Amino acid sequence: FDQLQHMLPAEPSLVFIEISIHGTVEGRVYIRLKKDLPKIRDYVVQLVTGQGGPAMVGIKLNDRNEGCAVYAKDMPLSEMKFTPDSNGSSTAQYGDVAGLFKRGYLDYILFYFAAPPSKRDYGVFSKGWSVFGCVEDGMDVIKACHDNCSSNVKIADCGLVIEQK
Repeated sequence: FDQLQHMLPAEPSLVFIEISIHGTVEGRVYIRLKKDLPKIRDYVVQLVTGQGGPAMVGIKLNDRNEGCAVYAKDMPLSEMKFTPDSNGSSTAQYGDVAGLFKRGYLDYILFYFAAPPSKRDYGVFSKGWSVFGCVEDGMDVIKACHDNCSSNVKIADCGLVIEQK
C-alpha cells in the first residue's frame, strides 16, 4: 500500500464493496463519499483499503428490519470506536449510505443503505448516524442483499477506485 499511496488523490471520493451471496459474487456497490465529512471519509477509506488495520474483506453481512439495513455483525468493536464530529443529515434519500461509528445498542452496524421508499423504516436516522456517501452504482446488489436474509452474505472485496482526471 505504501508504494501505491502516491497515486491516491488527496481526497479519495469513490470506493467499492463487492458482495457475495452463498459464495457467489453478486456484484459491486460503488459509493461516492461526501467531501464535507473528512474524518468519516478517511475512516471509510481505511476500512476498505486496510490502511489502518485489516480490511473488511470476509466480513459477514446480514439483513436487518426487513431489508432496511445491511450491517457487519463480525466487525470487532475496536474497529468501531470512531465517533463522527458531525451528525450529518437527519434524513436520507434512496441510495444514501450511512454508518454508526460509535458504541451503542447497535454496536455492530457498519453501513446502512437507505432502502427504496416502499421499504419500512425508510429515511430517518437516529442522532448517531451520519450519511457519508451515496451509491453511484450497484443498487441491484443492495436489493439482492435485502432479498437474502441469510448469514451467507459477505464482503468479497473492497477498495478505492482511482479516477482519471
